[in-house]
Amino acid sequence: MPAAQPFTLNSYDALDAVALLYRVGFVQLRFGDGSLRTIRVRTAHTVWVDYDPDAYEAHRNRYDVVVNGTPIDWDHTYIEYERRMVNLRLLYTYRNQQPIIPPRYRLP
Repeated sequence: MPAAQPFTLNSYDALDAVALLYRVGFVQLRFGDGSLRTIRVRTAHTVWVDYDPDAYEAHRNRYDVVVNGTPIDWDHTYIEYERRMVNLRLLYTYRNQQPIIPPRYRLP
């Protein structure tokens, strides 16, 4: 099943993402010019976005994640995963697989 556009999560993955954000404690934003900004995770919660009648039954309610009062920019947010900084969207796009993480989804 392709990822929803705009990118959203089912309830299970949304709650998992919030727990991951609290456990790691920070994210990094990567801007177009390659610069980085580290942000401490003070608050994280889910927000219901939409209902997708075409999705699997347990995945029909779609959620976004809000960190420190701002919705996550899924394409530019990185989190520590397996001792590397990995794009957060990648982790939830390939949720049930062991992704081979291409360089463009990792930070050096």
